[in-house]
Amino acid sequence: MRKFIITISRQCGSGGHTIGEKLAERLKVPLYDKKILKIVAERSGLAEETIATIGEYANAKLLYMIASNMFLVYNVSDKRNMPLHDQVNAFQTELIKELAEKESCIIIGRCADYILRGCPDALHIFIHADSKDRCRRVVAEHGIDEKEAASHILERD
Repeated sequence: MRKFIITISRQCGSGGHTIGEKLAERLKVPLYDKKILKIVAERSGLAEETIATIGEYANAKLLYMIASNMFLVYNVSDKRNMPLHDQVNAFQTELIKELAEKESCIIIGRCADYILRGCPDALHIFIHADSKDRCRRVVAEHGIDEKEAASHILERD
């Protein structure tokens, strides 16, 4: 079978992670989401919590840098001279490209859809849902009340 990569972008609470898990199980391919954080932590020497915080909340400047390939102004072989946000993104970008080269897989989030935008073996999916359904899902999965769920969703979106 030909190698393939599926990237899943999603709204918070839309069930994108669950869909990714079921798809990975059914297709018998690895799923990369939080696993990317562990690998980047090992490679970079940065704390996994730091990577999670920086990677999860990419700001507009960071997204612009990804879009314009501004990382090329740095010596990417020496990522430690970059600002912390840029280091994390450079390590994640490098890893996502490496995974796509190596094997069939499913990658959730981490701007993988954009990083792999020119990859002919990639299928990009965006999962969305009604705001009430998203709130119900966040309440059920995270055990927080509805008001907190709504603000959690707004913050993530």
